[in-house]
Amino acid sequence: MQIQWKDWNRFIIFMAIAIIAIASLTFSSAEPVAAQTTLQESYRVSPHQACHALSPQDTATYVSEQLSEMTGKAVSPLLGVTVIGWFRNLCTEAEYKELLPWYYQADFLTLSVVALLILALKDTALAPLGPLKKPLDAFGEIVHGVGGLLVLPTTVVYFADSISYPITETLTSLSHWIVPSAYAVEGSFSNQLSHSFVVLGQSFGVAIGLILFCAIWTFGNIVEVIVFLCPIVFVDTILIGTRSTAISFVLGLTYINPIFGGILALAIAIFSLWCFGWAFRLLVYGIVYSGDWLGRRWRNTRLDDGGVLAFSDRNIPRLGNRLLGRIYPRDGELIFMYYPYLVLPKKLISIPTTLTNGSQVNVASGRLTPRLVEVEPSSDALLELFHLPPRYRTRESLVANYLNLTWKTKTEAAKWSWRSLLS
Repeated sequence: MQIQWKDWNRFIIFMAIAIIAIASLTFSSAEPVAAQTTLQESYRVSPHQACHALSPQDTATYVSEQLSEMTGKAVSPLLGVTVIGWFRNLCTEAEYKELLPWYYQADFLTLSVVALLILALKDTALAPLGPLKKPLDAFGEIVHGVGGLLVLPTTVVYFADSISYPITETLTSLSHWIVPSAYAVEGSFSNQLSHSFVVLGQSFGVAIGLILFCAIWTFGNIVEVIVFLCPIVFVDTILIGTRSTAISFVLGLTYINPIFGGILALAIAIFSLWCFGWAFRLLVYGIVYSGDWLGRRWRNTRLDDGGVLAFSDRNIPRLGNRLLGRIYPRDGELIFMYYPYLVLPKKLISIPTTLTNGSQVNVASGRLTPRLVEVEPSSDALLELFHLPPRYRTRESLVANYLNLTWKTKTEAAKWSWRSLLS
């Protein structure tokens, strides 16, 4: 398939938004960085020994602390902000509290504690309710997403400030190989060059911070999606408890030994980058399912020429698992159109509705949502091809008519398995 320039529209828009975000955070970082510096100086003279850990003495310690705090707030925004926020709020003297970010203020932290208690109740006392607490599980998914977006700007700016100095020093050293030293020492040129390197260092820091935060945030969301989809009782309690313990361990280790805490946070960041593709697909999967469930979209879903929204299954060799796209009918086959990572040029995959072995593609009901399955005529066995989001619940007949397929009303729901979710 030949890629047209118009197919890059999404990617161009995404890159424009990314560049604007980096530039905006870079040029708006002066005030929060200055506030952070003032707070660090106040922690250094604080009478409370525990608060001295918030005032790093060297660049390595500062980078380690900021990386650890960013990791804690990205893996679980609400928990990370609450734990870190209360500690910083208690360590900050009254005259400096206004310099704290808004999400470290006492009023917001009180609300965050209430929200944490509600979510903890959901994952413990209400765990036996199973599917009846799906709206609350969807609420947890939304809290994770919104919380990450709210704390991202200031968190990334602080992290960028911590690594901007070594980046600036590196750029300055490299400039000696490019710009003759005779010109580099002249007043106006030297000042202009130094200022440019400072801006570039902060910009690179913001870009790196955005990449790491988004990767870790996406990785932390895996727990929310599993909690929403897993039908096994008390798995959510174990998963949420494990994640909370891991965050607390990273933050606690950082305040005891910042370097060790930073190394552990860096390991989490590298692992998050390594599995980003899988975690991103699971993130999109969870957002769509949670949004449909909270909005009860199956009550007013209509089918038109926009196609049927669907997630691919691992049983289609040419596709990865949980790719989001749309299915269209065309001359005895189905066309699945999707955008890799939602922004790369679209791809089209054709799937015949009647295969060479006589198997046919049908619409089937599932435990939570409908599915498109391949049905073997001899054994009546099912092979799942696509999962449809909750908006198509009770709309199986409409989907079947639109795609020119048969609605197989009497089918056994596929058994839930960890492989189906984690692959």
